[in-house]
Amino acid sequence: MSKQSPEDESPSRAAPSATPAADEPALDTASTWDQLHECRNARRVHLIWDGAPSHVAQETTTLLRTLYPHVRVLVTPAHASWLNQAELLLRAFGERYLKRGSWNSRQQLVEHLDASWREYDQLYAHPFRWSWTRQNMHRWVARHAA
Repeated sequence: MSKQSPEDESPSRAAPSATPAADEPALDTASTWDQLHECRNARRVHLIWDGAPSHVAQETTTLLRTLYPHVRVLVTPAHASWLNQAELLLRAFGERYLKRGSWNSRQQLVEHLDASWREYDQLYAHPFRWSWTRQNMHRWVARHAA
């Protein structure tokens, strides 16, 4: 989520709970609500979501327009496999190198990330050959459509 030109980012203001009521459609997680609430004074917020049913449901759209009119929802393509791969990579990297980390400065974090990427690439990142073809898809559809 990114915000542009915040009007007020006063750190002394505590954000009240942004959890939806029981009769409101649920967004992904409570953290989504918290992040949206933290950006409540931003001029514009770009929320990038996949096309999951809860993300494109009319109830969710209506709720976002009502509570957060400055939020612009951008929905990724339905079959954005490169995005799925990026999410998997970031999740795996985070689990191996960031989850239990503790750094005393930004520079220590940057140095850790720089060293970690090299190790991750050497140990875990291996190229693969894409084998799914259009003919495979047509055969699969013909087999499962009947």
